[in-house]
Amino acid sequence: MFDLFIFLANLLIVPHLYAWVSDTQGFEPLFGWLMLAAVLLHGLGAGLKSRPLRARLTEQPEWGGYAYLLFLILGVMHLGLFIACANFAAEVLEVSPALEIFLTFGVGFLPTIFTVWVLFPSWKKHESDPRAKRVEQLADALIYVSLVIILVWWDGLFVESVAGAGQGNMFMSGLLVILMSVPFAMFYLAPRMLFLIEDFRCWRTWLTVLMAMTPTAWRLVMG
Repeated sequence: MFDLFIFLANLLIVPHLYAWVSDTQGFEPLFGWLMLAAVLLHGLGAGLKSRPLRARLTEQPEWGGYAYLLFLILGVMHLGLFIACANFAAEVLEVSPALEIFLTFGVGFLPTIFTVWVLFPSWKKHESDPRAKRVEQLADALIYVSLVIILVWWDGLFVESVAGAGQGNMFMSGLLVILMSVPFAMFYLAPRMLFLIEDFRCWRTWLTVLMAMTPTAWRLVMG
């Protein structure tokens, strides 16, 4: 369901906003605040989601070596992404050097700290809380909004710069999509970690992830 909402955002919302980011290269105070909000919202969402998710992870099968490798790579990408988001926000907002360091390496670390914390399952039994589901839905919504803002940044600054480069050449178009898959993993799969932790074993997950990517792939190929 999360990927479906991202697909719809990528189809209906992101295209209307990435032109604004592309025109200004993101150096617009409002977008600076949005980028900072993306970091804070993701951190808050991860924090709210941590308790119920950690409890559910105790019921999952043990991970194999490939899972540890996958989440290690995504964890590094996750950290790099949110440090970059926080640093970009600090530069756009033209804060003092001291505040820039704090935002980059203080605030920028928070989403990854909360996300990595979830990876350590809770062995304590938690009594069912009727509010837990609503809290987790709020957490999912915060992560969703954060990710949409990040995808606007991704499209406006990175996708826009290479969009249509392989137009008319199927080989170049395919190569372009493949080459952009690594940055895509950083800008989408990494912040999706809190959902991937539960559903990475399901093949449908990877199909819906690809579905979420299709509007971006279309813009890459067609310009």
